[in-house]
Amino acid sequence: MAVTLETRRLALVGYGAVGRAFTALLERVADELARRYRLAVPVTAVATRRAGLLVDVEGIDRVRLAAIGGHGSPEAVSPAPAARSGTPPVAAPGLSAFLADPAAPYDVLVEITTQSPRDGEPAASYIRAALGSGRDVVTANKGPLAWHEAELRALAAVSGARLRYEAALMDCLPTHAIRESIVPVGRILSFAGIVNATTNAMLSAMAQRRSAAEALAEAQAAGLAEADPRHDTEGHDAALKATILANLLLEPQVPLTPAAVARRGLDAVSDEWPAEAAQRGARVRLLARGEVCGEGAERTVRAWVGPEELPLDDTLALVGGRSMALRIHSEYGGRLQLTLLDAPVEETAYAILMDLVALARDRPR
Repeated sequence: MAVTLETRRLALVGYGAVGRAFTALLERVADELARRYRLAVPVTAVATRRAGLLVDVEGIDRVRLAAIGGHGSPEAVSPAPAARSGTPPVAAPGLSAFLADPAAPYDVLVEITTQSPRDGEPAASYIRAALGSGRDVVTANKGPLAWHEAELRALAAVSGARLRYEAALMDCLPTHAIRESIVPVGRILSFAGIVNATTNAMLSAMAQRRSAAEALAEAQAAGLAEADPRHDTEGHDAALKATILANLLLEPQVPLTPAAVARRGLDAVSDEWPAEAAQRGARVRLLARGEVCGEGAERTVRAWVGPEELPLDDTLALVGGRSMALRIHSEYGGRLQLTLLDAPVEETAYAILMDLVALARDRPR
């Protein structure tokens, strides 16, 4: 007997390395998604800055996806040439207008544009448009969440849409599951995490007597660090994640923004400090921390980012290289640490898939 699949059409905004890894993963797991979840997830729209907007209600096949090859945020959208006879692309006056159109052929926005640390734009506008039209959103972009999460969640509540962002935090380390399953009752009192793989790899190299410049060059050669690495090395990426983690896990009465997160980056680390710490039996790590202070009306939440020297009996000291980890202290469950080992770009793609499965599994029937 034929199995009826639920089809959830995807609109991909941004199609760089993560997007390509994600669509390759979708192809590999298509049969499993159909078998285990009765789910089909065709890509029916892709928008990039270079290629513009391509829409095909029948699904965009791997040949055309491979030909797109663009990346970054689509600041201006123009029609892309059709690549299959009889299915011309749909032109839209702008990407936000397309995403807000109730008739646009997509059900879930997968937003994976270039990071926007200063104000979350233009990615936040794309997410607003999708949520406002009742579409679910999965994003790997920290900026919109750090600056506008409360607004976006309120918009989703009104429209009945849902917002997921596992890939924006620590790749496929299950951060959402901490609140949903691991600590479903009681408060989380604090967290501490190594949330940026680039700086962690650099500090690990510096502990072996490489200079910061040498460690950065190694990270760039490995494809871990960007050509302009300041977003990572100055702690901006970690501060955005600390903001989102504080709002998700610690539930402040007034949501935090990155402006409220004290930040120090690797500029506070001399070339000698990590190696000297290693000789002392310690490790230097760039940590994101958050904690609840006070009770009742006096309750506040604070978060901060900076380098710290940790003794080897601290479990975060043992997380080296491009690995990441998050430790929480909960009211009833004590301390728990989750670690993601040596995360490649495929882990981010898998985190997006995790969110898509969660949306399908939890979808109201």
